[in-house]
Amino acid sequence: NDDDDDGEDNNDTWNALAMDAQRCLGGAELVYLSRDVNIDSVRKAKVIFENLSDVDPDNANVRAGLGTSLLILGVMKEDVSFLKLAMFHLKAATSLCQKKELVVEEDEPQAIFQSDPSAMSAAILHNLALANIALGDDVSPVSLLLRSEAIRRQVEDYNRRPTNLFWNCHHDALLTIEQQAVLMGAKSTMRQEKKKTKSKI
Repeated sequence: NDDDDDGEDNNDTWNALAMDAQRCLGGAELVYLSRDVNIDSVRKAKVIFENLSDVDPDNANVRAGLGTSLLILGVMKEDVSFLKLAMFHLKAATSLCQKKELVVEEDEPQAIFQSDPSAMSAAILHNLALANIALGDDVSPVSLLLRSEAIRRQVEDYNRRPTNLFWNCHHDALLTIEQQAVLMGAKSTMRQEKKKTKSKI
């Protein structure tokens, strides 16, 4: 029985290490994105986070990483279905942040796995706002961005430095995503206006 228990403990340890390695790989594909967003890297991150989400659907980091991957693909490819999926996972990640406090294991490298629920909420709300903007919604993003900025300021005032999240892309890449989201949203709004004009005629 003791041998069986040791075997189970070893399996749990290896499974945990495998999960951490996968998170690391998925996050790295996003974290190292530059202004010239590498779509292949984002696709790899999406697949990794999808697999992790099947195993651990209640992990806010994983759902945020998956949502962010889908957001980037949706914006860069102007794919509405990806953006709607991104919103689904980012909303789920927000709920998971609110429901429970995320705990960083003592042996987990905090530089890679940042689990501060407040910092996570700020980043998730920001990315959720971008998905809304890309879909042509110019109302919802305002409150999302205001909440995100308020939380971010509190976190940075407390930590005295910006917080890096392993699953989120670099600031330079986010600027590109923001610009593309605004362009996509503008196109969507123009199409909607044309439809309204035609229906009136």
